[in-house]
Amino acid sequence: MNWKIFAVLHTYWDKEWYFTKEESDINLKTNINEIIKVLAQSKEYKSFNFDGQTSFIDDYSVFYPENKNEIYKLIKEKKLIVGPWYIQPDLFNTTSESVVRNLLIGINNIRKDNLNTQSVTYVPDSFGHNNQMPQIYKSFNLDSFIFWRGMSKKQIDEYGSLFKWKGIDGTEITSYNFLLGYWPLGTFFPYKINEENNLDTLAKKFIDETVDIIEKLKSNMKQKGVLLLPIGGDQAPINKFTPQFIDKLKEYSNDEWIISNYEDFFKYVDAKNLILNSVNGEFKYPYMSRIHKTIGSNRYDIKKLLKTVEYKLYQQLEPLSILWSISGGEYPFEVIQNILKKLLLSLSHDSAGGCNSDDTNENIKNRLLRSLNLIESQTTEILKQFSYNMNLKDEEFIILNTNVNGIKNEHHIKIFSTLENFIIKNNDTNVEYDLLMRKIQNDGFIVKPTDAGESFLEAARFYEYDLIVYDGINPFEIRKYSLQKSKNVNSLTINFNNWIENKYCKIKFYSDMNKIEIIDKINENKINDLFGLSATWDAGDYYDYSPPSNNIQIISTHLYSKFEVINYGIRKTLKIKSKFSIPKKINSKIIIEQIITREISLDENNYIDLKISLINKSQNIKWILNNYLNNSIESVISNIDYATIERPAFLKESLTWKSENWVEKPIGIETNESFIAVRNENIIPVTFLTFGNNEYQADQNNLKITLFRSVDALGKHNLLWRPNRASGTSEHIINTHDSKLLNQNLKFNFRFLVGENINLWKQAKQFTTPHVFYQIQTLNNLYKKWIDFYY
Repeated sequence: MNWKIFAVLHTYWDKEWYFTKEESDINLKTNINEIIKVLAQSKEYKSFNFDGQTSFIDDYSVFYPENKNEIYKLIKEKKLIVGPWYIQPDLFNTTSESVVRNLLIGINNIRKDNLNTQSVTYVPDSFGHNNQMPQIYKSFNLDSFIFWRGMSKKQIDEYGSLFKWKGIDGTEITSYNFLLGYWPLGTFFPYKINEENNLDTLAKKFIDETVDIIEKLKSNMKQKGVLLLPIGGDQAPINKFTPQFIDKLKEYSNDEWIISNYEDFFKYVDAKNLILNSVNGEFKYPYMSRIHKTIGSNRYDIKKLLKTVEYKLYQQLEPLSILWSISGGEYPFEVIQNILKKLLLSLSHDSAGGCNSDDTNENIKNRLLRSLNLIESQTTEILKQFSYNMNLKDEEFIILNTNVNGIKNEHHIKIFSTLENFIIKNNDTNVEYDLLMRKIQNDGFIVKPTDAGESFLEAARFYEYDLIVYDGINPFEIRKYSLQKSKNVNSLTINFNNWIENKYCKIKFYSDMNKIEIIDKINENKINDLFGLSATWDAGDYYDYSPPSNNIQIISTHLYSKFEVINYGIRKTLKIKSKFSIPKKINSKIIIEQIITREISLDENNYIDLKISLINKSQNIKWILNNYLNNSIESVISNIDYATIERPAFLKESLTWKSENWVEKPIGIETNESFIAVRNENIIPVTFLTFGNNEYQADQNNLKITLFRSVDALGKHNLLWRPNRASGTSEHIINTHDSKLLNQNLKFNFRFLVGENINLWKQAKQFTTPHVFYQIQTLNNLYKKWIDFYY
């Protein structure tokens, strides 16, 4: 049978990985120069696909701004195919909004002179896909989808490579799966063809070497006679003789080879009215390709910083900027675009996963910190203008609610004052607050010029306060507050009870068993063991957690715990400082001590706040937050990509993966964006809201949340759950010191809710929306708001 083979010539372009973005950019400029030259000169070269992203234009233009119009010309002629993404996405370790912005910025990045990105959503290497994406793609008028990773054995056997992918809402999108990846044929492609007289020999050699691969791909097609073949690979160069080479292939093949593009392939499919079956569900199975399901807990420091930038941008600065613009100010469009592009560069599937060299990860952190500084600076500028317009006096402050989903009742703020004791007023009304911290600042100097040079005077003493202000503020509302001197002493009290309570629940700590019990007063239920801590060995790498053996053992031993109850007023905190013994590293006989602090807080709301902090002392470990519920957990609900997903706690494929030759074990460790919930029968309904912790697992009756992993390498061979070659760098292991997170001060924030009728998305938005406040003061001009609360 003669097949019509659509050969798509392409390059796949990682922004950064085991190499830095700077190294990649130097390679990029050479590559793009050659692409411009070849495509401009060759009529036979119909098209070349540049990895489905448009950010390379910005990167290239740094070196050759004068060539930008040449690139646009080739895009307009459809000889250079780009987009629709700004960068190749990570779809499981970012916020939902970042996925949407990636497409929006990618498409708008070239929307000039009637230029358009391709109408195919091209995602050749991302680590899985959830089934909310068809609806998102369709909303951008993207009619088809190409991917590689994630299909299960059952899905491949039943549906083949070409099918309709049905989303959660019923939206369907025509989809094509690269069964063996985007690169295998490129492995045999002779990129260094330098003369036409050797094309015949090279074409025959290529057909001989790829015949088995092509036959395998044909056998996977339920629609016989048509095949889509990508020819290219990572950072693959263009070659001017490729059209002639493709023509030569026809002489040694019974098939019709044509140089094409992905859009034309799907147009052909539509025109032929081929019968396509519908596939439901996520593509998150590691059958033919690795998914790296535990990458969500790698480099927690970067994961939390990333979420901090996203929340500060989408839930603070942008709403604040809208409020400012409708109040008569100028919307900072160019600043926000600059921040967005910086942020998106850190959201590609390797970057967001953290599976990079230490140098690359350090660059990512610096890029995110620069973004955070821009966000804070622009936020401060707008808040200053609001303060001036509202005629704020010295030491007065404003609080805004940028959360459009509802009233915000409590506000964590830091202020400075010369007053030792004060009351807070909104107009003439006293406002309740809790004093969390007071620090005396009396070590500063004031510099004044004199005729003899500089004169130094001691600065006046002032106070630094951390407060929780309790005042219900509506969405987009701004309230002004003032401090007035008070004779009442603002203080907190400490006792050594082992419990705290409010009208919703009672929390009790049993130090002898190191157990935390929660009594739900509303539903008259009790959970006996929540917020526990344990560690296991992690023999894995930057990509994957791996136990050293099938018998996963707890390696942390609880020695003792000290506790106290801090009564701030409305807020009460049970503070537990626990000491564990733990080996220094894997296979080490040296035992060290690890101190971990848990702060469990209640106020007048129906939720529990949990903060965990530690300075990591060990490596090759995985620390877990354990939550034992009443009965075995059947499934877990979590959010990702504007979808609420219910996933089974146990994957039956994990029993047969070896006999079926899966490339990775399909384990029940999953990712979430900002909430994890259990609503199973015979289990008290519980919800965890998370901030930067993206990974959970239901293990019988234990809902585990991964705190962090400490690993020491990029790339390891023959992991227990990932046999054979290493991922990423197969040639050799790259040792990574920073990924151990040794001696890093790690902080974790959770909110816990009990109850059935909870709007999970609304609660998560409340929890993750930053507190927006500004104080007129001249006591400390160096204060940056984001440092204390987030990072």
